[in-house]
Amino acid sequence: IVTLVHDGIIENYMELKKINTRMNEIADKIISSYGKEISEYDELEKQVICALVFGALNASAIENIADSSYLYGIMIVILMNKFGYSEDGAIQFEDYLVECTDRNFHPVMNTIIRKGITAYDYIENPKVLKENIDEIMRVIRKST
Repeated sequence: IVTLVHDGIIENYMELKKINTRMNEIADKIISSYGKEISEYDELEKQVICALVFGALNASAIENIADSSYLYGIMIVILMNKFGYSEDGAIQFEDYLVECTDRNFHPVMNTIIRKGITAYDYIENPKVLKENIDEIMRVIRKST
């Protein structure tokens, strides 16, 4: 077991690796539950799925007691590796998602993020997850 010292806090490398693996699995489950390849997403779908992933990862971080700066870094890597954002684009979008956690900043994105938090509860049930994603997409498309 390797431990890292960062700002006076001893972190267990194996625990961080486990959290990273779990968060990537969560992202993959949301993406696969939607039933489309990311390359087929339009921009609205991409933003909605990213916001759902962000919400679910926040729920996982709370459960796993992961530091918010660690979550921030994982989400940027997921935005780049899974969704094809550039590094600058991923950082900007992650900053935007963080801002959206304030309901007054963007009520719709805040609601989608909160749906992602609740989606974490049924992350192991792809059928229910897909039904919820489809409902969110239906409501969002109807309102635009």
